[in-house]
Amino acid sequence: MPHVCNRAHTWKSDVQAIVNAVGPAGVTQYLQNNGNARIWGAELEITAVPWKGMEITASGNLSDGKYEKGTFTETQVINGVTGATPAGCAQGANATQILCTVDLSNLPLIQLPKRQFNISATQTFILSTGELSVNASYAYVSGQQFFASRAADAQSDAVKAQYAAENELGRIPGYGLINGRISYKVENPNVEISIFARNLANKKYLTRRFSDLYRSLGIATEFSGESRTYGLGMTWRFGQN
Repeated sequence: MPHVCNRAHTWKSDVQAIVNAVGPAGVTQYLQNNGNARIWGAELEITAVPWKGMEITASGNLSDGKYEKGTFTETQVINGVTGATPAGCAQGANATQILCTVDLSNLPLIQLPKRQFNISATQTFILSTGELSVNASYAYVSGQQFFASRAADAQSDAVKAQYAAENELGRIPGYGLINGRISYKVENPNVEISIFARNLANKKYLTRRFSDLYRSLGIATEFSGESRTYGLGMTWRFGQN
């Protein structure tokens, strides 16, 4: 039963994220540097052959990460403020406006699932006319954050609630998919015919979310994953291997 175990530690500078905003010409999109990040994790791969023709493979991945403190900040403009200027803020363009610098280094890293798991089993039958393979697999990925921000302490409770709502809308929950494939291969000619099914359980899941309810666009968008899908394929290999 072969197995492989790896550990990783990654440093990234000026991690980039896509930002959508409204400019003078309408809706625009640009890349923003989100500071420096440290990512660490471990992965394990196992392959087993419990009986002739059967191969089971499994892999798992654990990841975590964070921005380095002080490398990812944002300046928020707050209007209608009276009284003393709060700590971490500066006077703005007028007497009731302040500019507050917010440290965003405690936010989750964008598109970093903390857990991933895959298991696949393939049974191969050697026939007089060719090779028949039956495969079933399951793949799981944990939740991911596609948008994350934080309100300045000086913001009102209503604005803080808006930030919390956008953060929630910017996250997708984890999901697992079951797939299957049956193939038949002959050597002369070197042809393989297969049928496959993806998302056999017809799981409803999201692959991405974009939230901008309160800042500029006033919308929240989500992208659904592929529903149950069936297909037929053929592979013809020719020439020298």
